[in-house]
Amino acid sequence: MITYTEKHLQTEDIELFRKIEYVIDKIELPHIGEETEVTCHMLADAVSDVFCLEVIRGHFIRGYEHSWLVTKHRNLIDVYPFGMIGGPMIIAREVVLGSNGPIYIPKQDMEYKYLPDEQYQGTVDIIIESMKEILSSEN
Repeated sequence: MITYTEKHLQTEDIELFRKIEYVIDKIELPHIGEETEVTCHMLADAVSDVFCLEVIRGHFIRGYEHSWLVTKHRNLIDVYPFGMIGGPMIIAREVVLGSNGPIYIPKQDMEYKYLPDEQYQGTVDIIIESMKEILSSEN
């Protein structure tokens, strides 16, 4: 069975999404501790680094700060869906740019870091290393 969305996605993007989904499902971050919440911004930055994707910052719907990724085919991968429990999701660009108005709204120069730069980047680096360990253990 092929879903409606799969008809609009390139095979390359679906395969990339499945790898990202797998890594996020397997990731454990014991080194960060309970004090540091992993944000959508941190996870998007880490996935961007590991999988060479563009990060977009802006708002989910209107007013909710958010970060997501865009594939080279301009499909959207949300690695930390806002207000949801569950893993990442991939959304065909036709849906995101649909006539019902934007769901993901890019915003230039958004202030998204709520931690000092070194703490933010340190957390992103831990996530990156964890992802790379998962990927290397699979090869």
